[in-house]
Amino acid sequence: MSDFADPFFVQALHEDCGLIVPEYELQWDRMRPTPRRTDWRRADALLELAQRQGLGLRGHAMLWHDALPAWFEALSPAGARRAALARISSLGRRYRGRVHSWDVVNEPLSETGEGLRDGPLLRAFGAGFLNTCFARAAHADPGALLVLNEMGLEYGGAQADCKRDTMLHLLESELERGTPIGALGLQAHLDASDGPHDHKALRQFLRAVSRIGLPVMVTELDVSDRSAPAEIDARDDLVAEAARGFLAAVLEECDCRTVITWGLSDRRSWLAQARPRLDGLPVRPLPRDAALRVKSFGEVLVQLTASKSAAQAPYAVSESEGR
Repeated sequence: MSDFADPFFVQALHEDCGLIVPEYELQWDRMRPTPRRTDWRRADALLELAQRQGLGLRGHAMLWHDALPAWFEALSPAGARRAALARISSLGRRYRGRVHSWDVVNEPLSETGEGLRDGPLLRAFGAGFLNTCFARAAHADPGALLVLNEMGLEYGGAQADCKRDTMLHLLESELERGTPIGALGLQAHLDASDGPHDHKALRQFLRAVSRIGLPVMVTELDVSDRSAPAEIDARDDLVAEAARGFLAAVLEECDCRTVITWGLSDRRSWLAQARPRLDGLPVRPLPRDAALRVKSFGEVLVQLTASKSAAQAPYAVSESEGR
């Protein structure tokens, strides 16, 4: 949250964004390192900061397989179920009416896309996993938009095709049984060298999601420039065109109400460690550069999202402690 002490950053935030998203402040392993103690301090501070700045706050995430406390994984399935439901209830009640939307379950599908991800959460709940968790979230915070957030649905290739098919069937079956899913979240961690980003299979999937009446949110948009040319203008253009292709498909094919970038400025991005450039140059995956100047990526975002309402536009941003 140190960026909020920079008045130039805060000005850029107000120019570009309507929401902020915590990367880690709300994650379960950070908030409850032991079974008997919940640390609300960082989450409360981020909410208060957002309110002071007149920004909305998204809740990320109630349950995520990669942020489970160590003690949780030692529980019996029955104990794990009770703990997970208590986690959802406590978050929803504490922040009821003050959070724009919740990622109730983050990344529920397996890496191969052939079904739900195996692990402590699925073993605790079984086939009713999503229905039970979303119902509990709706009871705890009935005014929030409840999101099922997933990675890799935007890529090309056979594995992504499988994942899209699995997700579509999952959404259809969950909605039929009354699971209160309010939107599908597309993480959208793109790669500037891995195109096209508006391919036929993605568009077909988005149309199918629209047909079942479910809105879409772009929840974690950034564009890796790991393999892009070193020259800055050429690199920035590739990043911008990757974002343009993807966002054009989403905005044309479905009801997309919110676009969120995973960071605002190149000064802070998880990709600096996760996908560094092979030539050692600083990565440039975000709408503004390290000096907070708007890049072609930022111009594309403003252009494509200009029709959104003031509460949603131009776009939102994750900006907390960084990865």
